[in-house]
Amino acid sequence: MSMAFTTRLAAGAIDLVICPRSDFTEQAEHGMFRDLSEFLPADMYEKLSDRLLSASLVEYDEAGEIVSHSEPVMLGIDLSGSDIYKEYGSLAEQPVLCVAGNIQNTENALQVISRFTGIE
Repeated sequence: MSMAFTTRLAAGAIDLVICPRSDFTEQAEHGMFRDLSEFLPADMYEKLSDRLLSASLVEYDEAGEIVSHSEPVMLGIDLSGSDIYKEYGSLAEQPVLCVAGNIQNTENALQVISRFTGIE
């Protein structure tokens, strides 16, 4: 299942991901998610600033050893207080909404983010 998810994400078949906070950091380290400071409109980014979660990208060498960490980047939105999330699928205790690195449907994604966060 994990391999299928990763393949679909890399292929651009997935635009948004909701994952538990425990999975967020690992997936973010591998560069799977888009920098929200570059993706979100400035006003939406500002309104969500208290719910944004950061992570560092990790660079590995050929042996799989960590070479470096980037500066923290805002890659997720905490959905813990989202009524919509609770209503439609509250499975994760600390859900995080992330934008796929190679998103295809920007406008639709912004509408979904707006809906889940209550931010227009």
